[in-house]
Amino acid sequence: FPPEQQLAFPPELALMLERVRLRGMRRAAWLDQLVHGEAAQNGNLNPLRASADAIFFDQDAPAAELAWQRDHTVEVNRRLVEVETALAAATATRLLELPRIFGLTALDVDILHCALAIAIDPSLRRMYAYLQEGARPYACEELVARLFGHGRCLVWSTESPLRIWRLVHERELAAGEPPAIVCDRQVRDWLLGQNDLHERLVGVAQIVAPEPPLASWPVADTVSFFLRCVDGEQIEHSHARITGLPGCGRRTFASAVAAELGLPLLAVDADQITDEDWVDVYGTA
Repeated sequence: FPPEQQLAFPPELALMLERVRLRGMRRAAWLDQLVHGEAAQNGNLNPLRASADAIFFDQDAPAAELAWQRDHTVEVNRRLVEVETALAAATATRLLELPRIFGLTALDVDILHCALAIAIDPSLRRMYAYLQEGARPYACEELVARLFGHGRCLVWSTESPLRIWRLVHERELAAGEPPAIVCDRQVRDWLLGQNDLHERLVGVAQIVAPEPPLASWPVADTVSFFLRCVDGEQIEHSHARITGLPGCGRRTFASAVAAELGLPLLAVDADQITDEDWVDVYGTA
């Protein structure tokens, strides 16, 4: 992104970036003291030796890291609490709306933030590489686990909404290396305020502008039905099927309901989608 667009990041994304950076600072301080602090205390000035000791004697244990950070990164901890509190309070934002829409868990959000941060600020590659012995300038499960206090590794379900809805992608790299976790470009752009169609939807879908409905149409009843679904009074995922001959007003009715709900209407021409592409297009829409 050009500098002027980077400066215009929504406030919640700036908070998300600071959250990731602060957690990276805490992790870096811990790793630095493992190598240099222990080496100086033991009279061993060889950082490679100190690094080996940290591995073989399990000095880089999650519990030990958290305990050390409580006492030695006090100012960073204080700022992190402020940032995460402010982020949780910014409810009327796309970044906070996404977990609600897709039912993301706290773990899912941590994974998304780690992948999203580097997607909107590529300079974080240097920080990610530094935290992973200079070898991995990307987000991966191990990095997420250590940055966000999930232990040594992630127990990340194959049924995670991040995977089901392809909000992030796992990209295989070199043999023996963990896959990179990459934020979907469309998700990144939407969080940055863009409303463009995904490339898979171009030619088969379009945003429909709302039009006035006929007075006899049950717009209010349909809106009330969906609001009850949102409030949890009925099943979590619902749909309304509108049937009729071409030109009878199905799209107009749907656009009126969507407008009352404060949502855009995406119309998809299913006849234009091949059987091979159906799953990908459905997930994207």
